Amino acid sequence: MDSELAEFTLKWHQYAMYVSYVLGVLALLIVLMYNIRLLLTRGSAKRYDFVTKNEASSYWNAFLSFVIGLGVFMNGTIEKTLNPHNSFEFFFGIFISFIIGCAVGYAGYAYFKFYYPSVIEKKLMKIRFKPRTSPKTGRPLKLLTEDEEDIHMTEEMIKHEEEFIYEYDVWIDEESGEKFVERYDAHKHNHLCGNCNFRTLKDYREEIIKSPTATEGGLLTRYFKCTYCGHHEVRESRISPLEKEVELLSS
Repeated sequence: MDSELAEFTLKWHQYAMYVSYVLGVLALLIVLMYNIRLLLTRGSAKRYDFVTKNEASSYWNAFLSFVIGLGVFMNGTIEKTLNPHNSFEFFFGIFISFIIGCAVGYAGYAYFKFYYPSVIEKKLMKIRFKPRTSPKTGRPLKLLTEDEEDIHMTEEMIKHEEEFIYEYDVWIDEESGEKFVERYDAHKHNHLCGNCNFRTLKDYREEIIKSPTATEGGLLTRYFKCTYCGHHEVRESRISPLEKEVELLSS
């Protein structure tokens, strides 16, 4: 019985090594393919959307592949080291490697859920606000402020921003007047919690405190709750005047 178990343990170790190597290579391939696709994506807005939709899931899948491979590798190593003499010792080795794998997996889960969104946000801000130059003249472009950009946007764009559907950035060449408008799906991102400092703050309710008029803007109150620590926050956002809409309807 001992000789049969020893032979099985040796084969188990060999197969575990093969599986762990395959999963390790798979993790590297997932990360590599993601970064290649990112490099091939042209345009700041497209890169922003690509990172938003794919980075977290790609790195999470790579991490899962790595953790499972690590668990299998540890199990093969433990079984070979223990050199079990009965089935109880063999399954005890499996149990130990499973516990270690779960601990590493949970640590990674907590990192991706609570901390990694802030890493992605910094990367997105770097992509979005990277200095631009005109493709025609090569001159640097100026990023307009919220107040300056409205005259360069359509009514639909302004409405999108007010309803928190999209955000728009307007870049302009001050000498030639050439402008570029970029759209970002930024409102779906979590916000930074002022209590725990994780990017786990989500808005769950909106309330108009002051309705906009033809000449004056309005105020919108947004209520946030942190999904990690339960912290609540209230923030106000401005609503543009309705003057342009009135002019459009009367024309």
